[in-house]
Amino acid sequence: MRKLIFFLFIFFLFKVLSYAEVLNWIQLKNFLKENNPEIQNALRNIDKYKLLYKSSKAEFYPDFSISGSVRKSKNSDTGSSIGIAGKLDLFRGFKNSISLDISKIEVENRKLELKRILADKTYNLRIAYGEVVYLKNLIKILEKILKRKKENLDIVVLRYEAGKEDIGVKLKQEADFKASLFELEKRKRELEVKKTKILKELNANFETFEITGTLKFTFNKDIELNEIIGYIPEYQIKENEIELAKLNLNYDRAPFYPELNLTGSVSKSGDKFSLDENSWNLGVNISYPFFSKGKNFYNLEISKIELKKSEGNFSDKVNELKLNLKEVHTDLINSVENIEVVKLYLNATKERAKIARIKYVNGLISYEDWDRIENDYINAEKNLLEAEFSAFRNYALFLKVIGREEL
Repeated sequence: MRKLIFFLFIFFLFKVLSYAEVLNWIQLKNFLKENNPEIQNALRNIDKYKLLYKSSKAEFYPDFSISGSVRKSKNSDTGSSIGIAGKLDLFRGFKNSISLDISKIEVENRKLELKRILADKTYNLRIAYGEVVYLKNLIKILEKILKRKKENLDIVVLRYEAGKEDIGVKLKQEADFKASLFELEKRKRELEVKKTKILKELNANFETFEITGTLKFTFNKDIELNEIIGYIPEYQIKENEIELAKLNLNYDRAPFYPELNLTGSVSKSGDKFSLDENSWNLGVNISYPFFSKGKNFYNLEISKIELKKSEGNFSDKVNELKLNLKEVHTDLINSVENIEVVKLYLNATKERAKIARIKYVNGLISYEDWDRIENDYINAEKNLLEAEFSAFRNYALFLKVIGREEL
């Protein structure tokens, strides 16, 4: 009974120690958003510019101030006063409304910057995730290959012992088996490195974890690129730069208009602390800066130049984005269609390998022909996985270019 309890204890202890958190793609992505410092700073930046936008709204409200005084003169007279004064800008050459529009666009730009950061960070994580999934699948294939190599080695040994093959063939097959074993162990070590890369991208420090998932994805190759380009963050930011340049141009026109404001105050004053005298005033003020040493004119001309530069930069960026988008879209379509071609080769080499093994065992084909057909089959299995991973990488790059986390 004691032995049974002891073994049960050891079993459950092993289960606890060997526990590894299993993470899928959605969990990885959510962890990234919650823990990546750059993403969190971008979110804080949005909050900051939202406050600046609210601050711009405050310019449409009046300013109030309160004042009070107590005085004593040389002849011992004393007096005191208290009052409230206010000022409201009625017209400042549209500066207030322009400043509000500028602040609104700046908030939108911060959101677009967050969108770009999310797309870039998600791309890096997706590639790291894909590398782990790829290696896990490759290790499974290599284990099958190793088993097949062992079977092939046994066949060659039997033929060698029967005097139907020379020592060179036997040594060659033994070397192939050792090479397959080495590649399997090498890929297992590489897998641990790639898992560490995921920790780097997540800014995390899990003790033990496993990744679950596949390299499969859904993609419509007939997607309309002209519709997508307008949603790319860089496209929208360049569009906003033109709007900002126009607003800055109008802002620099403001000094050529008069300024109009309303002022008023209410106060009480009197000898000592009686405050028995009331007074108030209300006024409308207008001013016009008719001479500013040419500074206003130069600022206006500079703003016109900046607007032309923004329009030129937008045109260049659109052409660059169109080319880049077309290239990654084409690469993605080619890699997706290539998978089906590689599948055909895999099926063909698999059938050839079945036939060739039977022929070799019966002495109907040479070792060289059989070995070549076997290697074609083995490489075809690895080529299919490589083709799937290539398509996965191109899909990840396509999402990065268009500034999205998912389609």
